[in-house]
Amino acid sequence: MKKIIYVASIMLATVFTGCEDFLSVQSVDKLTGDSFWRDSTDVSGALASVYSQIEYIPDAWSFPEVKFPVEAYREDLVLPGVDARNYQNWMDLFNFTYTQGNSQLAGYWIAPYKGINFCNQIFEKMTKVSDASFKNPNSKKQMLDEAHFMRGFFHMKLLMNWEKIIVRDSYIKSEKELDKSLSSRTDAWNFIIED
Repeated sequence: MKKIIYVASIMLATVFTGCEDFLSVQSVDKLTGDSFWRDSTDVSGALASVYSQIEYIPDAWSFPEVKFPVEAYREDLVLPGVDARNYQNWMDLFNFTYTQGNSQLAGYWIAPYKGINFCNQIFEKMTKVSDASFKNPNSKKQMLDEAHFMRGFFHMKLLMNWEKIIVRDSYIKSEKELDKSLSSRTDAWNFIIED
């Protein structure tokens, strides 16, 4: 009986002392903001996420239901078909009677800012990646140049559709940084050109 109590007490001691380590182990297959930026492959993947925001590729319906109505319905070259009249938001764009509540405009505003955020994340986090992980010295510079170009491109897309936009020149780390005022057109164009 003493032997059973002795074995049971050792097992209980092992279970209770070992639980904390067991519960705090990080999953090796789960990437976080700190564990993602390991090498040039990760930077290339981050750059792919930037390119994914160019023309609403992630969502099959965003191109025909967001990009096309926002860009084309405000032109003189487009006449809405019979089916378009079933979508009040589209007709509001065509008739220039839209408001801030128009979901197509909201979607068009969000996608470029996602791309801008991905670019800013590359600038912020790429410093963690060692130069040795890049195949040649120019590939790191090329990736940074691409991210700069794409950030300027996304800002330009926004500026082509709105009088004033928010220039996002750094990676957002806190909720406080979300509250930023609109930039003048001159400041926005200067940022695009210099980026």
